[in-house]
Amino acid sequence: SAMNPYTEAEITARKIIHLVREKNYRWKDITVTISDIDIYAINIKRVFSQYGIPYFLDRKRNIMDNALSKFVLSILDMFIWNFKYENVFEYLKSGFANFEQNDIDKLENFALEYGIEGVKWFNKFEFKAENIEYYENLRENFIKKLKPLRKEFNKLKNVQEITVFLFNILESHNVQEKMEKWVDSHKKRGLYESAYENTQIWNLVMELFDQIIVAASDVEITPEQYRKILEAGFKEIEIGIIPPTIDKVGIGGIDRASTKKSKVLFVMGTNEGMLPALCSDKGILLDEEKDTLSKLGVSFMSGSSYNTYKEKHTIYKAFSKPNNKIYFSYSLSTVEGKALQPSVYIDRLK
Repeated sequence: SAMNPYTEAEITARKIIHLVREKNYRWKDITVTISDIDIYAINIKRVFSQYGIPYFLDRKRNIMDNALSKFVLSILDMFIWNFKYENVFEYLKSGFANFEQNDIDKLENFALEYGIEGVKWFNKFEFKAENIEYYENLRENFIKKLKPLRKEFNKLKNVQEITVFLFNILESHNVQEKMEKWVDSHKKRGLYESAYENTQIWNLVMELFDQIIVAASDVEITPEQYRKILEAGFKEIEIGIIPPTIDKVGIGGIDRASTKKSKVLFVMGTNEGMLPALCSDKGILLDEEKDTLSKLGVSFMSGSSYNTYKEKHTIYKAFSKPNNKIYFSYSLSTVEGKALQPSVYIDRLK
């Protein structure tokens, strides 16, 4: 047992290092399964990095934090909200705007000091300020591709027009080519997870554009409404990363551990309500209603009972995968101090 998930991660880290240094295990021989990725991932990342443990976190990535998603949304935001300060610098900091970070930082401070936003970006900087010519050059570089698009944006009326408008901007900024260079650069620096993510992101965004056009090509819509649809689409897309072949500890949910053979398995978060998880059938119908309809001949793919049996089967598969050792740990409280109880599996193992 451990005081909380953070100390649980520390105990696990020390045990892993002991196995590698004293028992001649390789990092890749060890798998860590976590009952709740949202709770444990942040603590494991912090602790394993401090202890120098190389690891691969096997989880789906949401693309909302990817530079391309942010860039696309920032383009819409700039035109919708008439080049407000925060939207402009979201665009500039994306990495696709052909600006050096040092120039962005200086321009951001300048814009804050002199209140530059909205139509001021499209008017020459003629007021008195230190190095005004330098900032005027930055302003011109910023608006030269965007200025002609303002009138075009105001004429956009339907889904297809807005999608084509965005795609043309991506093309004019050579986004696909830049992303390919990022991937090559990340691979050379050993940043394989980032490289794999950015390998997929362009095609996923293009697929989303295609789906939006197929579903509602001629539907009249405002850019604000289109942005909501696009953001919702981005939130639904998750990227799976191929585990690198190099020597790392594998970390993932119980479903991932059930498919991977290893010599040693650490099961973290063996707490009540986490392992097994509280069953929450998100369907519209209650189990009682499903039973009634089943008697009338209506068949269902799954229910809470099915999900419970499925989880037990997954847990059994995960527990049977390691060849040599399996360690169970649980926390007595959350990081905030809320009390936790050990899982029924802890009682059974005792």
